[in-house]
Amino acid sequence: MINEEIQILINQLINEKITMVDNARFQTVVRHYNHLSNIDGDIIECGCWRGGFSIFLSHLFSNRNIWVCDSFCGFQPLGKAKYIYQGNERHTDTFGDTADGPIGVSLDVVKSNFQKYGIKNDRINFIEGF
Repeated sequence: MINEEIQILINQLINEKITMVDNARFQTVVRHYNHLSNIDGDIIECGCWRGGFSIFLSHLFSNRNIWVCDSFCGFQPLGKAKYIYQGNERHTDTFGDTADGPIGVSLDVVKSNFQKYGIKNDRINFIEGF
């Protein structure tokens, strides 16, 4: 399954800004595919943005259930967060609870991206929430 088709998919996802993941991170998974494919279980991505990396994983691991988790509306306002990180916090109200913000992407948009890349089956599971 690791072939030119996968690299074309990676390039499309990056060029069309369907993912924030860079090529080097994709290549880490590609490089370790043989080992990863021998591990039993489903695959989960926590925080999918526009779904690009999950789309890649869905193509690469075509026999696995894929769990795509996100708020699908950006980060919740800091004042409503259940847990506060005491280190260097990148979570700011700039990335707040709006599907129109730079981080918030609606579930409908993510699902349409999956369809655009030919994934329309019941092994893809979406979980919405914080």
